Amino acid sequence: MMIVNEIKLIEEDVLGPGRRVGVWFQGCSLRCKGCIVPELWKSEGKEYTPEELFSIISSFKIKEVSLSGGEPFEQDKNDLLKFLKLLKENDYGIWVYTGYTLEELIEKNFEELLIFIDVIVDGRYVEELNDGKPWRGSSNQRIILLSERYSNVKVPNKRKIQMEITENEIIIIGIPPKDFLKNLKNNLNHKEILIKF
Repeated sequence: MMIVNEIKLIEEDVLGPGRRVGVWFQGCSLRCKGCIVPELWKSEGKEYTPEELFSIISSFKIKEVSLSGGEPFEQDKNDLLKFLKLLKENDYGIWVYTGYTLEELIEKNFEELLIFIDVIVDGRYVEELNDGKPWRGSSNQRIILLSERYSNVKVPNKRKIQMEITENEIIIIGIPPKDFLKNLKNNLNHKEILIKF
């Protein structure tokens, strides 16, 4: 089983090129300082088999997916492998955001999973290195092509985020600029709108 927090449609150029389906896994032992989603550190959430998760993703009718978290590579390895195979067999483009470096993943024997992934964005998030560049949180992180699928894609000039406001919450999708949450909170509080993070 894999533990998932959220499955959502991502609009253009937020976590990879174009519209895509985002999957946020639950559970991360890396716990980077300044992480935008510390609520995903605990391994608690809805459990899915590879087939169940693939069925939900395929219902969006979009052949691009971004996997994030939490930490995707801390899910059950066999189930994650089956899930990646299902995606690739059905011609999905796969981006994976991981706090591990490519070298660490190879050292941990994840090569058999890496062959199904088109792009990984790797490395720990380092708050002091958040330079506002698109598709990664900090300048130490690399956007690594593992296949030719995205070889002609150009990285946009600036970082974008997607915000969804519901009755109960504000959901931020993507990698916000440095101090974004603090500035948002201050601006809303200044307008007498109470916001908690």
